[in-house]
Amino acid sequence: MLRLILCDMDLTLVPSGQQAVTPLALQAIHELLDLGIYVGASSGRGIPDLRRQFAGDEACVRTAVASNGCQVMADGQLICHNPLPREELEEALQVVLDVPGAFFTSDIDGTRAAIGESAEVVNRRFANWKGARFFVTDHFPEGDLVKVNLTFDEGLANAHEVVSMIAPLCPSIDFCILDGHVADMMPAGWDKARGAQALLDHFGFGPDELLVFGDSENDLSLFRAFPEASVAVANAIPEARQAARWHIGPCTEDACAKALLELASAIREGRDPRWMDADEDARALERALTDPGISAAHLHELWTRPRTTA
Repeated sequence: MLRLILCDMDLTLVPSGQQAVTPLALQAIHELLDLGIYVGASSGRGIPDLRRQFAGDEACVRTAVASNGCQVMADGQLICHNPLPREELEEALQVVLDVPGAFFTSDIDGTRAAIGESAEVVNRRFANWKGARFFVTDHFPEGDLVKVNLTFDEGLANAHEVVSMIAPLCPSIDFCILDGHVADMMPAGWDKARGAQALLDHFGFGPDELLVFGDSENDLSLFRAFPEASVAVANAIPEARQAARWHIGPCTEDACAKALLELASAIREGRDPRWMDADEDARALERALTDPGISAAHLHELWTRPRTTA
């Protein structure tokens, strides 16, 4: 019996180029919540950002794996709070300050900071992120650092090179590079899978009562830890698509929201959702493999393309 659903946000539940989930996604989540199923995000984003992405709908953030497991919410209760080690980050910052195009970002209680680069580079990097506001500084703000990323202007800095430079200074931190333009940072041993397991343990659920949706590098731990529970959108990176048990359409078509809505209908009717049919799954996988317009690389290019305003 399904009891817990966790969805990645950007390019999974949140369509490409959008800053929030669609009304259809909110409808689907509430239908599942009404059926007694816990539904929430499993995201690299922090809790303040999740609130923004769910348009302030608090019911959608009561249960969540946030910041890749640095924080875990269970039905409104914070059950995990794992700040990154400030001392190691400050040592790494001394290296990053000398690398043009590389900088840290943090989100503390909804206040975003960009650390270690000029306002010009920061604004260019986030030119396509509508409404993003960062204060630019050369030091980490006060407060628990539960949401920190290493961010890159890809024209100036190589993510893999920079991470290889600072990783020896950060033995208590794990890095997950996403699309070459940002690296998620987690306390060593913590990731989305560890956060999901914390929720299962808290609620007393088994892995067969879990379903997870995703697309990216930071979803791989989930897909590998819970292979029978994993669902990849069509625009998933190849590694995530190969690890997933089930496959649906692309985020550009709000496929995750549609899958959740169909799941709610199937539960009410006592059947499996149509997208779990073997033929439907095969068709979705075939499209993922053959349609370049929904590839992860194409959506990344759209996501990072600077937007101009009239």
